[in-house]
Amino acid sequence: MLPDGPLAIVVPTSRQRSEALVAWARVHGRGEPPEIFTMWGFTRALGQLVLPDGPRNMPDASIDILLRYAAHAARIRPGAIRMQASRLARWSQEGLSPGLIQQLSGRVDGSRRRKQLQMVSNVWFELLDLVGKRGCDRGTYSSLVADEIARRSTFTFQRPSGESIDRLIVLDTHGVSFVDRMLLHALCRCQWDVAVAFSPELPGVEDGASRRSRTDHMWFVSHGWLSEQPNLINNEFLATPCILVRPFPTRSEEVRRAFALVKEGVARGIPLSEMAICIPGSSDYERIILDVASSGGVPVDLNTDFSLASSRTASAILSACTVIRDGWQRGDVERMLRDPFIREAIPDIAHLLQVAREDRIVGGEGPQGWIQRCEGRRNDAIVYARADQENAEVWDRKRVRYE
Repeated sequence: MLPDGPLAIVVPTSRQRSEALVAWARVHGRGEPPEIFTMWGFTRALGQLVLPDGPRNMPDASIDILLRYAAHAARIRPGAIRMQASRLARWSQEGLSPGLIQQLSGRVDGSRRRKQLQMVSNVWFELLDLVGKRGCDRGTYSSLVADEIARRSTFTFQRPSGESIDRLIVLDTHGVSFVDRMLLHALCRCQWDVAVAFSPELPGVEDGASRRSRTDHMWFVSHGWLSEQPNLINNEFLATPCILVRPFPTRSEEVRRAFALVKEGVARGIPLSEMAICIPGSSDYERIILDVASSGGVPVDLNTDFSLASSRTASAILSACTVIRDGWQRGDVERMLRDPFIREAIPDIAHLLQVAREDRIVGGEGPQGWIQRCEGRRNDAIVYARADQENAEVWDRKRVRYE
């Protein structure tokens, strides 16, 4: 069931707006329907509120024309790099910029690839000079909207009737772009209730292949979102795992929600003995839990003095969260990989730690910093092996240690 009251729903395409409205009408029958958008439509509606003075979002056709002028200004034949407004928007939505592409051009293998990336960067810089602050492409506009909302502590969306909306459901998505993730996370920090429902994986995708939905799911969980499987509309319309984040105004409401999840678990066949509720060391929480458990008919055991810090699972999760929070510092990574719970699951940990110490990897720039450092050393070994044939085997062994 969809929740009552003002609600915004994001669907993948405009054609699915009617499907969502029909599903809502079957359940509610009457009343004011939710506001239904595509992701871009929702972002544009937010932008009209938070960026009333611009920049103006420019149509793709206008961006395509300006890209030709930008290519001429960069002394590059327009067809040489095949830059289009739609491609530029996707790059922007994934957090790319001309500066990042320029940096990347100095790290990739092959002179042709480096030249291609440098041309892309030059044309993109020329485009920004042409447009200035008056307008931008869709991806850049989405990024500006997400940044503006991230600066706020509260934000409310007003629907045409004057009602305020602070609840959002994103349905049937196969993946969320970098900028869209930032926007959804910023809305949660503004006290919104947000749910993201991932669509089932497309057929034909191998189990070992990299899947966008799985990667996004991990990102949300690592940033504090809750992973659940609610039935938002009906089993046919939404029967896939969903990420939820929900703030609670009071401790009582928080505890009631926790016990509701316990009852849902029992209904699915999970024994009570396999469930636990973790609380801070506060007697106020204990009192509320006893009251809610008594009124709800749920047996609880508060006599078990079990510290979360003594749990192997909790200790491993805490170590992983510390690594993510502090940007993958080497000391944090070493402590995490030495945790027995993680050490049993990851092979060849000793080799990774040895490489990190010998190459003096400090960390602090996220996992990408580690990857770039190892890839850089690997590429150096390949270059030296080609240039120094007498010691090619030595360089080849060095290359292998970074793979």
